[in-house]
Amino acid sequence: MNENNLPQCPSVFPDRFVFYRGTEGQVECSPCTCGEPVGAKCNAKLSAFQDPACGSVPPSLFENVPAAAICIDFSASPLTLGAMEADWISNEPGTCEPSGGELIGEVKGTDPRVFCCQTPPPPQNE
Repeated sequence: MNENNLPQCPSVFPDRFVFYRGTEGQVECSPCTCGEPVGAKCNAKLSAFQDPACGSVPPSLFENVPAAAICIDFSASPLTLGAMEADWISNEPGTCEPSGGELIGEVKGTDPRVFCCQTPPPPQNE
């Protein structure tokens, strides 16, 4: 029902308020997504040891090598990989641009009721 078709208030009760008994319709949000991360900085220090306790006897296979710097295939090596150790140098996952979450649908009031009130008197100066 259009609010303009509802009863109008008389001049002695000029303040008109419309309240609804119920609602109809449905709203939801569009799926939230995130763009590609930017500003990520992830670096680790890796060490590999023949000794399972990360000891250096016999000497380590490599120590303090940046994670992206090497790829070693131990399957073709006579050396045995006993243990590895890694420490974060920096671990900043970055950020992404969020999108989505827009409102989809509509909810409308149903079964309106009109209340007509007098305008309150102005406050008196004390």
